[in-house]
Amino acid sequence: MHTNHKVTATPTLDIFETQTSFLLLFCQRLLYWTDIGKNPKIEQVAMDGTSRRIIVNKNLGSPNGLTMDHSSNRLYWIDAKLDRIEEFDLNNRNRRAIVSFTTDLSPFGLAMDQDWLYCSDWKTKTIFRVSTSIGINEVIAFGLQRPMDLFVYDAASSSPGKCYTI
Repeated sequence: MHTNHKVTATPTLDIFETQTSFLLLFCQRLLYWTDIGKNPKIEQVAMDGTSRRIIVNKNLGSPNGLTMDHSSNRLYWIDAKLDRIEEFDLNNRNRRAIVSFTTDLSPFGLAMDQDWLYCSDWKTKTIFRVSTSIGINEVIAFGLQRPMDLFVYDAASSSPGKCYTI
């Protein structure tokens, strides 16, 4: 595994004015982010600052909590204003809602492990998980102060040379 990586990016301030979530893919040398400004969108740029493009910019309220399924090349996010988790297939450009929430929730952070999306929720002070295939969800931790972002680490699936996402 090559460990001497130099990451350079010189973003201009207008790129990151109203972002809420970042997703950095080291092996693909790509950065994704959500923008909750006047025209909400999800964007992508190469780590050298080139090839900036909008991934999604229609029917978004307040996208945050960004994560990816590397095996299927699918991007996931929480839309806090529209109360749902959505999926975007980067291969064929299809988009679908995974699950819709009641207004009793305020999900923020999002992480993925296998078929499960893990979400932190400010209002209920919980962490819950949602199946990407059947849309069911279940609370797995409660009584938290104000859970923010999430990271899933599975020692069994970690290996030298594996591509990591931050």
